This record gives sequence, C-alpha cells and structure tokens, in this order.
Amino acid sequence: MHTYSLTRRHLLSALGLGAGTAALAACTGPVSADQVVSGETSNLRSEMQQAALGEIPSQYSGRTNILFWAPWTGGLFEAVSELFTMFNDSQEDVYAAIESVGGYADLNTAFTAALQAKAVPDMVCFPEMQWLQFYFAGALTPLDPHFDNEWNTDIYLQNYVGEGMAGEETYVVPFARSNPLFYYNKTLFKDLGLPVDTQYTWSQLRELGGEISSVQQSGQDVKTFAYSGGDAWMASSWLWAFDGEWSDGFEVMPDEEPIRELMTFANEWVHVDGNAYMAQAAHTDFQTGLVAAVHGSTASMRGLTEAVDFELGAAFMPGEVNQPPLVPTGGSGFSLVRTESQERQDATAQL
Repeated sequence: MHTYSLTRRHLLSALGLGAGTAALAACTGPVSADQVVSGETSNLRSEMQQAALGEIPSQYSGRTNILFWAPWTGGLFEAVSELFTMFNDSQEDVYAAIESVGGYADLNTAFTAALQAKAVPDMVCFPEMQWLQFYFAGALTPLDPHFDNEWNTDIYLQNYVGEGMAGEETYVVPFARSNPLFYYNKTLFKDLGLPVDTQYTWSQLRELGGEISSVQQSGQDVKTFAYSGGDAWMASSWLWAFDGEWSDGFEVMPDEEPIRELMTFANEWVHVDGNAYMAQAAHTDFQTGLVAAVHGSTASMRGLTEAVDFELGAAFMPGEVNQPPLVPTGGSGFSLVRTESQERQDATAQL
C-alpha cells in the first residue's frame, strides 16, 4: 500500500480549487471600470441586437418577442418550458421564447460568443457567482428599476438575495436553487437490515461496507460509495462535517487538521477498505446497482427516481463531528441582458 503526504497544494489541486481559480481568470474577458452598468450608466447598449429567434407560433404573432437561453435539458427544461407557455397564454403583449443551450458551461461559452457577435438573448440564467464576469463586462443591467410591490427582493430567501447584488444593485434573482443530498439504494439497505430514513455519518457508512460488499452485481462486490471528479461542490459539506472550513475571510485553510482527517478518511475508505472508489460516472454506477450510495444535487432527484429500478432513498448529507453538517447552496438565477431595446427589457421583466 502506498502512503501519500497531503500538502495544501495537493489538496487544492485535487479538489479543483487552484485550477478553478485559474480557469475563472482565463475565461473572464478584459474589464474596465466604465464597462460596469450602474444606476448612473445607461441600461441600453445600442450595438447589442437580439439573437435569432426560432419560428414564432402563429397565435403569438404581433407581440414583443423576447428570448431566454436556458442552461438546462431534460425534465427541468421541459418544466420551465411549460411555465413559459403558461405566461404566453396568460396575456397578449409578449411572446417569451425559450431555447436550451445545454448546461451551465455551454451557456457561458454561448453567451461569451454572443457578446462578441453582438447578437444576444434577452435573459440568461447563470449559477451562483458566475454572473460576475458578465457584470464586469457590462453585459447585464440592474433589475431594481423593474421591481414593484409584487416583484422585488423581499419575496426571495434573503440568504440568496445578496449573492445577486453588486454596488447595492440587483443583477440576479434566485431561481432553481439547490443543495447536495445523499442518495442511497433503499431497497438494498432494507434487504440487508441496514438503517434507513436516518441521519448517517461517514464513519457509519464506512462500517456498513462489509455487509454491502457481501452483495454482488454483475459479478462484482457492490461498493458503498462512489466519489467523482466533479465533487468540489459537495466537498464543502464533507469538510464541514469534519468540523473544518476552507477559509476564514481571506485566510485559506485556517486549520488544516480537519482537512487532513477528512482526506485520510477518504484515502483509507478507498485504498484500505476498498469499499469506496473514484467513479467515472457515479450516477450511472448507482443506477445499475454497482454502488449503494452517491451524492448529487436536489435537481438529481427526479432523474434518479425515473432511472433506477429500486426504491430511491434520499437523506441529508452525512455528518461526522457535526451532524447534520452545513451544506453549500447551488443552482442559479435570472439576469437581464443589456441590449438595445428598452421595450424588450421591460417585457422580459414582466415575465
């Protein structure tokens, strides 16, 4: 068995934090102070025209047409599309078109290219703080002038409101917010007499490994848990469970001991016990019964429920020292694009 010396640099690299910082800097365009839109800057940008719309249904002709680029596919896109249809059928002045551009990374790429081509949508929806690069590029306009008694920041969870503000103005309102959950094969747990519908700890799950691995699927011992290469978001909850924190203000890793305990735990679970592993497609392995538990977003619940042929269990993220632990928030929020048309901005705000 190999042993590994965990350094701060190795940890940041393993979790993608160092690389992510560099990537963020690389994907952010040149910024100057006068690009940022504020109450003292025009909310219009004459060179930014609307991107091409698809065919407009005849029943909606003659309206103000607005375009939303959605960073979703599958069930979530279908659900939001139904809301757009409801809006279009509820009034006769605005036609709101919705187009899927893929995922969040696809939207970032598409919107960056659209700004360069000066052919943009009227509304976008970026995750968490990703909107900031487009705020600094002057691509977004404040929402505050459109607020009224029915629609304003008071109607949202206040924890999310501040994440969408810059310079005391609102550029993002929350939508499709999420947090990580622990998903497990409830049928398997019940068959083995393991606890269900409870608050798990990481140590408890590790102890269950011997019983879970007694079951075979496709000629392999079933693993307890699958890590994946995209776990940086969930890793905040792991560390909080072990009573650690990534930062205190601008000080990175003020106490490294909980992080060492967390990474030692994961290393031994994978390389000593052999009941956890790094998966290429964790949710696929979960759906096919190769692993008993994974974690995922709250947004994963519908897809997993439809994909598995066993009873799906969902629980809070496992705790350890702290149980249940804190969890990070995710999801996205709507932003209004700075275009040449006041009419379309007003119509988009109506939506």
